[in-house]
Amino acid sequence: MGPTWDLVEGLKVFLDDADDTVTDVSGTQYASTDTPRSTDAPTRASADAPRPSTTSRQRLEVEHLHAELASLRAQIHALQLNPTREMSFWERVAKLERLDLLRAKDENDRLRQSLDMHKTFMTELEAHVQKKRRLANSTDPCFDESLAFWLPESGDDGGGRRVRAMHAIVDREYRRMHSVFLRHGLLGHTNNVFRTQLVPQPSGEIYFTVVEHAVLAAPFRAIGAAVWRLIASNGTRHSVDGLAVSTDSVDETMVYEHVINTRHATPCHTNLVHKYYTSSTSDVIVSRSVLVDPMWPTANALVEDCASWVEVETMPGQSSCLFTFVLRINLGQDSPTEARDHVVASLERVSLAQEPPVEGTLAHVAASVHFGAPSVAPSNLHIVLERGMHLEGPFKRAVNAAIDAYRESVEHIDDRQVECRDQERRD
Repeated sequence: MGPTWDLVEGLKVFLDDADDTVTDVSGTQYASTDTPRSTDAPTRASADAPRPSTTSRQRLEVEHLHAELASLRAQIHALQLNPTREMSFWERVAKLERLDLLRAKDENDRLRQSLDMHKTFMTELEAHVQKKRRLANSTDPCFDESLAFWLPESGDDGGGRRVRAMHAIVDREYRRMHSVFLRHGLLGHTNNVFRTQLVPQPSGEIYFTVVEHAVLAAPFRAIGAAVWRLIASNGTRHSVDGLAVSTDSVDETMVYEHVINTRHATPCHTNLVHKYYTSSTSDVIVSRSVLVDPMWPTANALVEDCASWVEVETMPGQSSCLFTFVLRINLGQDSPTEARDHVVASLERVSLAQEPPVEGTLAHVAASVHFGAPSVAPSNLHIVLERGMHLEGPFKRAVNAAIDAYRESVEHIDDRQVECRDQERRD
């Protein structure tokens, strides 16, 4: 058996006082054999006795910690060898309480972390709300929802604010395009959809909508470029009496158009911003009306509130495209149900959103249907539809012309290839 560690000898080394008397728990006194002590000598070390050095104390503390570590390792090893050892009742209670304490501390730490995350989120949200509030107080109409479709006056910046406002107005509608298509059931399929309808709104207003969704027999770039050329080159202008048109080409991708219809007792102003968006797989043309423009006063007049989205997407093979068109016109306050039914029946005779006679094209000619002033609301239907029907013909003719041009080019290429093959056989 190896040497054992004596508690008394250890205390002597720790206190570094070989002459002191050490008393154990039973009361036995151990005296130094070198120097005799009197019975009345004090039991504590004298004040002038040398104190143990720091190195000695640290060495003893390290040795004591090593001993505790070895004891804990032995206990762990014993538990691993006999994990099902029997414990006393109080030992089991103590261990269960210790386990509950550890679980409570862990849950408390996780709750604190979650609370810190929520505090961070609330701080960011509060900063975001405050930022939005500051933007809403801006004098720029692009940042004020109540002035979302207003244009500012021309200032000293040469119209820069007006141009930025135009871009902001039409970009907002561009971001809404796919949600509009989803609402009308136009996403995820290539089935033909041609319809017109009146849609009541929760605000009490009624929207007149035109929906066209079909596959056209031409590449998407040919269709998109043809429609944009029609808008940008004043191709939609007509010489009907009472319609005054003013067009401003803002830049290569945006056009501002103003139309005044004075053919009726109530003049109708239309301020339209058109913008052309291109990508590698689609062309998009978005149009949105401006409700207030200081350059065109509209006192005691009707202002058209409309928006339109035209998207042409590429199809497999690059020889056809998916054409989607949605037109929405705000007709004002709602009308009785019987009045809406009468108006819908009249709209069915209009070529807007009708099935084309030839697959891969659009309906050719706009129907000549006269809309007199109705006796029931919406009383401005005949006014706002008049401009749309005049624009429908040039729009569809431009699309069909692009389809015919592409078809002729393909036929010409095929004829040339046939001629080349015939020439090769003759040679």
